[in-house]
Amino acid sequence: MKPFHLSNEEIIFWVTVLTAWATIISLAYTALTFRLKSGMQIRGSYGLVASSVSCNDGYIKSITLENLKDKAVVIYEICLRLASNCYLVLETLEADPLILKPFEVYTKEYDPVDFYGMSMKTLDLRPMFKAERMNKIRIVLSTGEGLYHVKQSIRIRRAYELFFKNYLTAIAQPIRLTHEGRAYGGNAIYLLELVDSKGEEACVPIYPEDYRVKRFRDFPLTRESLISRDSLEKYLQSKQEEGVLKCARLNVIDMQARREMLYADYNRNPIIVKPMSKIAHELIGFAYTVLGMQRTHGEIGELALGSVPSPCFAEGSGQL
Repeated sequence: MKPFHLSNEEIIFWVTVLTAWATIISLAYTALTFRLKSGMQIRGSYGLVASSVSCNDGYIKSITLENLKDKAVVIYEICLRLASNCYLVLETLEADPLILKPFEVYTKEYDPVDFYGMSMKTLDLRPMFKAERMNKIRIVLSTGEGLYHVKQSIRIRRAYELFFKNYLTAIAQPIRLTHEGRAYGGNAIYLLELVDSKGEEACVPIYPEDYRVKRFRDFPLTRESLISRDSLEKYLQSKQEEGVLKCARLNVIDMQARREMLYADYNRNPIIVKPMSKIAHELIGFAYTVLGMQRTHGEIGELALGSVPSPCFAEGSGQL
């Protein structure tokens, strides 16, 4: 077999081709880098409350801005262009400008308003917040390069949209009972708050089987002490008097009672969600959705999760 070799002309040809491709790739990278660092490109969205019990006027409850460029943008003011003759100032940031870093997302929540004013005069902006005008409202930013009109909106796709397309889609969310910003799980029956002599606080969750383990270092819990909140509190107070529970004061929170109060509106008979194949989910779900829309005329949530028997949702005592 003859050894493979290239002539001088072939070598020059392939070197030229590779050089040309390297040049094209370099130019494309340079153009992309220049595009990311030149100009401004910000997209945004806002949340509107047209009416509420808090105030008579509609108000903007939130705004989100996303920087799509690889350079920072300094923002001095955030406004909404409600119409060609009306701008609504949401934030004035001249004293502390907002620096929107490259590819950063900024979100701000706003509280209800008392009213709208201009030069000590009261304005009624309710005609501006009508539903048919929502597509005409634009976000306007005051930046170091002038006023910037946000043309792109942030389209947030939520999981709940999948349910309205197919009623056999379960959109589950975790439900937690929190105390001081922390959750302790559905099996916690009591929560013990302890405060020592220095004022430092600690929370100890108490579970049904804690009488079997050593929850406290110097004494155990008893089965009788876990019968009720009062029995546990009396038991712990006795241990405090004996000196084995060292704390300045204690408080027992009945987590079960709080759950019964907060979850009173929930149907506690769980719905078992069974796995389905993609084909079965699409085909059976299509028929189920059509049937659900015909039967409910808008009451789709109750129908989809309980009224009509389905192959993937079944009532029972099992787990989700």
